[in-house]
Amino acid sequence: MKRKLSNIERILDGNVMCRVSLDSSLSLDQIRSALSRVQRRHPALRALIRAESDGLYYEDDCAPQIPLHIVSGASEDDRR
Repeated sequence: MKRKLSNIERILDGNVMCRVSLDSSLSLDQIRSALSRVQRRHPALRALIRAESDGLYYEDDCAPQIPLHIVSGASEDDRR
């Protein structure tokens, strides 16, 4: 399903990035699994914005897997 973006949605531009520090040991598969579960539960994380000839459209359930960048061994100063 797709729907056209409203005027307000078209002028808002942004990406969301979240930094998480883990104090325990998790495998990469466990982290990806948890992130996939979050994405499945939240419609905005599954939607993709596509440009078409008559405007921008939200397209549900077609976003790729959320990218994951892991930095191990970073100090508290590095995290800031």
